[in-house]
Amino acid sequence: MITKQEVISLNFILDVHEGWPPVAVESIPSKSVSGGFEVLDAPLYVQGLSRGDVVRIDVGNSDEVIRWSHIVRSQHSTVWLLRLNTPNNIEDVLAKVRDLSCSTVSLPSQGSYAIDVPGDVKLERVEALLENLDSATVAVAYPSLRHVE
Repeated sequence: MITKQEVISLNFILDVHEGWPPVAVESIPSKSVSGGFEVLDAPLYVQGLSRGDVVRIDVGNSDEVIRWSHIVRSQHSTVWLLRLNTPNNIEDVLAKVRDLSCSTVSLPSQGSYAIDVPGDVKLERVEALLENLDSATVAVAYPSLRHVE
C-alpha cells in the first residue's frame, strides 16, 4: 500500500515512432494524493504534463501507466531541450536556469533535458537564458505551457 508521503516512480508507456522518443518507458517520481498522483519532476518525454500536476492513471498488467488524465493542472510549465549536435554551453545555461528557482531533469546519453518553470518564475527570464543556446545544436519545445503570455 502506498502512503501519502511515499515517493514512487510512475512508469509511463510512450508511443515510439521512428525511434522517437529514444525510450519506451519514462519513470517519473510521484506521490499518492487524494484521488490520484502528484507529479514531482518535469517529464522528459510525456507531453502535456508538468511538475505539480495531479493525475488519474490507468495501469496495465505490469503496473505501467497506459492512460492518464489531469485531475489538477499546476501552474508549472515544462520546457524541453533536445541536443542536436554537441553544444558547449548547455550545462552552463541549465545552471543559470536553476539559479532562477527552476529545476531540471536530464538524460544526457539521449541529449534530452527538461526544465520545470514554476508559475511564480517569469518565463521570459528563462527564455532569455535559452537564447544563449545555438539553435543549430539545441532545439527548444514547450510541451506543457501554463504561463500566461
